[in-house]
Amino acid sequence: MPRTSVVTGSASGIGKATKELLMERGETVIGVDIHDADVVVDLSTAAGRASLVEQVSDLSGGAVDAVLAVAGLASPTATTVAVNYFGTIATLEDLRPLLVGSAAPAPSPSRRWPRSSRRTTSCSPHSSPATKRMPWPAPQSSKRAARSWEP
Repeated sequence: MPRTSVVTGSASGIGKATKELLMERGETVIGVDIHDADVVVDLSTAAGRASLVEQVSDLSGGAVDAVLAVAGLASPTATTVAVNYFGTIATLEDLRPLLVGSAAPAPSPSRRWPRSSRRTTSCSPHSSPATKRMPWPAPQSSKRAARSWEP
């Protein structure tokens, strides 16, 4: 059964490349963008974000397997914040109920991020109280990382 993915920003750039890759893999892709997409909406507006949910729900039959929020702008304007932040948050939060309806298998426990009860600490100058609570190693200096790297 092919998976159904929603890709925002699907008309150009990384979003377009992502959509094309998923389609090559045989997945059903619902492209979202301000032009040249299955769902044409303006993610910088509340009305556009609400329309996104309605149209994706209609096109998907009420369930999607993945949401890739790739849409983004790179100009120093309020529209950039509206799309890059509010558009992304609304896309992920508002499409989450459609993910619950997915028939796709959940990731197996071996593919999930390992959870560890031990805490990794570091004496690195980059360590902080937040880093010390993380279940993964603290960042290394580039020289130390280069020395430990083996091809």
